[in-house]
Amino acid sequence: MENKLTKSYLCKLCVIVFGVLLAVQNVVAAELPKISPAEVEEAQKAWVSSVPKEWVCLDVEIKQIKAKLVFDSGIESVTFYFKGALGEWYEPNNHELLVDQPNSRVYWNEKGHLGYLRYTAMNLASGRMEEHSLRTMIGSEPPTDLIKHGLILYDCVPL
Repeated sequence: MENKLTKSYLCKLCVIVFGVLLAVQNVVAAELPKISPAEVEEAQKAWVSSVPKEWVCLDVEIKQIKAKLVFDSGIESVTFYFKGALGEWYEPNNHELLVDQPNSRVYWNEKGHLGYLRYTAMNLASGRMEEHSLRTMIGSEPPTDLIKHGLILYDCVPL
């Protein structure tokens, strides 16, 4: 009998808590501003137009200019120029971007020769860029094992 009574109280308590949560959800949802798709598109256009399109990047470790970035007008791709150890500029590479607009970040990746993979992330608000290099382990069976190869940090400024 006591067990049934406890279950009854618990069920009533659950119904009360559930009702309170629904009421709170309705109040919170009612307070959120209504944003139309046109307003979202306008905000995206404003953000894209505010992003500088050309950047020069300093390798944080060796304190030398090592990269130049040129974003397209819609922030959908970037052309990456890299400066070699002897000061020569290599052929530029163009990369499609993944954009994280709320955090003002862009990401791209590249497959290199001999199993090298390069993943790059850039914070457009701070100018910090991270380039992570990985390589596949030679002779490994699928799924391929990845080995961390390096990390380069850049501080970038708009031109």
